[in-house]
Amino acid sequence: MAAPEYSLVRFLPLLQKWRWPLGSVTVAGFLVSVVTSLLLPNIYRSTAIFYPTNLPALETTLNPEFTNQEQLGLSMSSDDADRLISLGQSEPVLRHIIQKFNFAQHYGYLNLENTDLVRQKVLEELLYNYRIAQNNRSAVEVSFDDKDRNFAARVANAIMQQIDTVNQQLTRLNQQKLVQRFAQRQKVVKAELQKIQDSLFTTRQQYGIFGSISPQTQDRPESYFLAQRLVQTETDLQQAQATLKSYQAQLPSSHTSIVSLKAEIKGLQAALLALKNKSGGSSINLESYLAGTDKVTRLETAFNLLQEEYQKAHQNYEDARLTLSNYPTSLYVVQSATPALKKVRPIRWLIVLGSTFLTFTLSVVVISILERKWLVRREKYYA
Repeated sequence: MAAPEYSLVRFLPLLQKWRWPLGSVTVAGFLVSVVTSLLLPNIYRSTAIFYPTNLPALETTLNPEFTNQEQLGLSMSSDDADRLISLGQSEPVLRHIIQKFNFAQHYGYLNLENTDLVRQKVLEELLYNYRIAQNNRSAVEVSFDDKDRNFAARVANAIMQQIDTVNQQLTRLNQQKLVQRFAQRQKVVKAELQKIQDSLFTTRQQYGIFGSISPQTQDRPESYFLAQRLVQTETDLQQAQATLKSYQAQLPSSHTSIVSLKAEIKGLQAALLALKNKSGGSSINLESYLAGTDKVTRLETAFNLLQEEYQKAHQNYEDARLTLSNYPTSLYVVQSATPALKKVRPIRWLIVLGSTFLTFTLSVVVISILERKWLVRREKYYA
């Protein structure tokens, strides 16, 4: 038996035959879809838009030339956007948002039902209403859908803020290590500086050199003092000795002038010895000065260099600590989420139209199947 051919001409009598049941079912489907669509709550979508920023490295911010450059720039790199999207989809961020807004209660779960199954259902429902993606302008969009338009806006903004917080935390881990290295460097240089300072103090006391080199004369006060005193003492001694010879040629040796002059000469000789030799008892003498001036100069040079290095290390540490504490946001917000003015779903006319058409189509299919069965039975009966 050849298979029957189906065509629109054959369906028209069929539809005419079943017009009342078909119309009733279609109208019933229409009414049910209308009631159902009216019972569905309006869902509003709030969207926050932001760009990742090119945050400078902490080493860059400590560069003096950096103050003349722009410190915050937009990043159009897809890698930066992918990193923020991955953070936005990470479980720690989502768990934080769920706890902050008590989504278990918001979605109708009792607080007593704090089980793994309930938490998973809440997370799945959150993910159904949540969307984060990069748009065609390389910006990142965070969207959240909810029947409460104000709640949707708060959640979208909170997700954006949490992404910024986590991103800064990950970035600051390495920067905190760098600040710690600056602090350790400052500590080491300070210890070396104290050691050099102690050695310099001991050396000054040992050799009696307490003055610093004058920038104008490039000499120490001790050098000027020794030169002046040596010349003066030598001159006074030579003058006294010449006067003694003159007195000895004219006066007896027991004369008071000769005795007094001899005593003066002995005093000048002792003073000259004290100025020249360390054994003379003077704290400032030529022997100690010549022996210690090079040592003191080396220690002073090392001390000055370390002092500059310590000041630089201290300044780097303070700048790094201040920069880290006042670090800018890692996001450039283009648009914060605001309560939506229009709903995004449900599209009621489409639900009614689709449901009505589906009811009509299924009804026609059922009618065709029934008619086919009756036709086969009738053919068997008359065969």
